[in-house]
Amino acid sequence: MEPRHSAYDMRDQHNAKQVRRRTMLGIVDDYSFDIRLPRDSASGIKMEEQGGGGPPPPGPLAMPHHHELSPMDRLADYVPLVSVLRNYSSALAAGDFRAGLTIGVVMVLRSIVFATLANVSVSVSLVSSIVPVTIYALLGTSRQLSVGPEALAAVLIGQTVAEELEVATDGVAANQIAAVMAFLVGIIALVLSLARAGFLDSVLTGFVKTGFISSVGILIAIEQLPEITGINLALKPRPTASTFEKLVVTSKAILASAHGPSIAVGVTAVIFMLAAKQIKARVSRAWVKAVPEIVVLVVIMIAISAATDFPKYGIRTLGKFDNRFPTPGLPKLSMDRIQRLVTGALIQTVVGFVESMAVSKDLGMQYGYNPRPNRELFALGSANLIGSFVGCFVSMGSLPRSKILADSGGRTNVASLWTAAWVTVFVFTAGPILKFLPLPTLAGFVAAAALNLIHVSEIVFVMRVKSWGEIIGMLGAFAATFFWNVESGALAVLFAAMLLIVRRSVGIDMAILGRRVADPVSHKKEDSDQQPQQPQQQQETVVRYVDIRDHADAALLDNVLVLSVRSPLVFFNSGNISVTVDRLLKAQTALTDGAGYKMGKGRQTIVFDMENCPAVDAAAAFLLIDNTRTFLRADIRVIFSGLNPQQRALYDASGLTDVVGANCIYGYLEEAVAAATKIGWCSNGGS
Repeated sequence: MEPRHSAYDMRDQHNAKQVRRRTMLGIVDDYSFDIRLPRDSASGIKMEEQGGGGPPPPGPLAMPHHHELSPMDRLADYVPLVSVLRNYSSALAAGDFRAGLTIGVVMVLRSIVFATLANVSVSVSLVSSIVPVTIYALLGTSRQLSVGPEALAAVLIGQTVAEELEVATDGVAANQIAAVMAFLVGIIALVLSLARAGFLDSVLTGFVKTGFISSVGILIAIEQLPEITGINLALKPRPTASTFEKLVVTSKAILASAHGPSIAVGVTAVIFMLAAKQIKARVSRAWVKAVPEIVVLVVIMIAISAATDFPKYGIRTLGKFDNRFPTPGLPKLSMDRIQRLVTGALIQTVVGFVESMAVSKDLGMQYGYNPRPNRELFALGSANLIGSFVGCFVSMGSLPRSKILADSGGRTNVASLWTAAWVTVFVFTAGPILKFLPLPTLAGFVAAAALNLIHVSEIVFVMRVKSWGEIIGMLGAFAATFFWNVESGALAVLFAAMLLIVRRSVGIDMAILGRRVADPVSHKKEDSDQQPQQPQQQQETVVRYVDIRDHADAALLDNVLVLSVRSPLVFFNSGNISVTVDRLLKAQTALTDGAGYKMGKGRQTIVFDMENCPAVDAAAAFLLIDNTRTFLRADIRVIFSGLNPQQRALYDASGLTDVVGANCIYGYLEEAVAAATKIGWCSNGGS
C-alpha cells in the first residue's frame, strides 16, 4: 500500500529544503571569508539536527576552515597580492605594465591639479600618488581600483584645510593639516573594518548620490574657471565659500579681468577632452580606447608652449615645482584639532569608501571577481594611515582612472605597483618638461572630467519615470551641496540618506494569511479485496495558507488572525510589533465587514508564523514578552509556529515560552491553525 501524502508530508519536504538552504548559506559564509560566524549560527541549525548525524559532505563551494589552511593560504587571505602572484602569467604582466605606465602619466598630471584643489604643495600630492597606491596594491581586493589623489577627496580636503587655517593658532601648515586628515581617515576606516561596517557602501547610493556627485562636479568645474579664463587671481573667491558664492564671485571676476589667450587655451582643452570621450565611445578598436587623451593633450600643449613661450603672451604655466618628498614623521596632532577635523574625516571616509566600492563592484562584475567591502575598508584605512606618516593627504579610489587602467590592459593589483613606480620616475625626471605645461590646459581637462561627474543619463531616467520621492532626494542633495560648503552639504546628504534607510528598515513586514484550498490531489489506494491491477483513486484536499494580497480567493479565518512574519525582529524595529499587529487586526475587521461577513463570537486569536523570519534578537524577545502580555490582558490568545532551533532556544531562555505557554508553540503552521480553531486548545500560561 502506497503511503498517503498529506500537507504535513509537504511541510516536511519544505523543511528539508530550508535545512539545505541554511546549510548552503553557511558554506557561502565560509567561502567569502568575510563573515566569521560559527557554522550553527550562520545556518540557523545545529549539525546534529540536519538529519545525517554530522556535517554535510563538502560541496563545490566548500572552503577549508582556517585551521586547515596552509601558511601561504592564510597569507594570501590577508594579502590578496600574494594570491595574484601565485597565478601570474606573462600575458597579465604585459597588460599590467602598460596600464601602470598609462596611469603613472595620468596620476602625475592630475596630482598637480589636485594639489591646487586640496590647498597643499605639489610634493604632497605626488607622494600621495606613491605610498597609498603601494599599500592598497598589497591589501586591496579590487584588482583594478586606482587609489590615490581623487577630485572629490581633494575638494573636501581643500575645504577642511582652509577652515582649519582660519582657526588654528599653533602655526600649523596646510600640508600638516592634510596629513592629519589622512591619519584620521585611516583610523576611522580601520575601526569600521573591525566593526564589519562594509555595509556602509549602501548608505550613499541611488539618486541621492547622483545629486550630491553632480553638485560636486559643478563645484570642481567652477573652481577651474579662474585658470581657464586667466583672471586676476586676487579676485578669486575665498576657499570656504559655497558653490553658489564661488559662481557669483568668479563670474564678476571674469567680466572684470578675463584674458583672451588663456581662454582660448583652456576652452580648447575642454573641447578636446569632451570630443575624445565621444570618439572613444563610437570607435570599436581597442588601441584607440586604450590611448589616454590627457597624455595626447598634454604632449601637444607642452610642445606648443615651449615653442612659442606662452608666458610672453600672459598665459600662466606650471613652471618649476617642488619634487622633494616630505620628511616622514607623526602628523601634527592635538586634541582640539582632532575634535575640529573628526567630522570632516568621517564624511571623507564614508563618501570615499562609497565611491571606491561603486567602482570596485562595477569592475568586479565586469571581470569576474567580488571585492570584499570589509577588506576594502581595511586596505583603504591602512593606505591612508601609513601614508599620513610620510605627509600624504587622503587617497581614495577614482572612477575615471580605474576605467583607464582597465581599458589599458590592467587586470591585477600589480598594475598599481607599476603606477607607483612610474610616478616616482616621472617626479624626478619630468620636471624640466612639465614646467612648460599651460595651467589653462590643466584646468581645462579637470573641468571636462568634472562635467563627466554630472550623470545626465541617471537624471533623465528618474525624471522620465516620475519617481517624485527620489527626484526630491536628488534635488535636495544637489541644493545642500550647491548652496552650502561641501562639507556641510555632504553631512546633510549623509544624514538624509541614513534617515531614509532607517525609516525603511524599522518597519516590520507582516502579511495576513488566508486559507486557500488547492486543487485536489489524487492518490492511488489498493484495497485488499481488489486485484492489484485495479487501483482505486482517493482524492485529498490540500489546504494552504497564503497572503491575501496575492490571492483574492483566500478565506479569512473566524476569530483567528494568521500573520506571517517576513522580516527580522531586531532591536531597531521590534518596537513596532504591537503597532503593526494592531493595524492588521483592524484590517482584518475591515475586510470581513466589507465582505458582509460577521465574525463569530469567541476569543480572538493571533497566530504568528515565524518560518520566514530570518532572526529574532534579545531586544525583540523582551518586547515580544511585553506585547504578548498586553494581548492576553486584552483577551487575545497568542500562538507561534515555525520557530527555528535558535529562536526556540531564545524563547526558552528569555521566558517567552512560559508567557506564551509551551503548548501554544507549534512546529508547523497547519498544526497551529488547526489548534487555534478548537475550543480550549491551549491556555496561554504565565500571563
